[in-house]
Amino acid sequence: MKGFFDNFYIMLKIFINLSQNSCSKKSYASALNNILTD
Repeated sequence: MKGFFDNFYIMLKIFINLSQNSCSKKSYASALNNILTD
């Protein structure tokens, strides 16, 4: 269950970063890439 909350926290952090970023499409792609390669 801990892994679920870790992932949730990461997604929340990414969502906050996206809402603060004007180039959200590009940062969303790089955020997804970071998750997949982590």
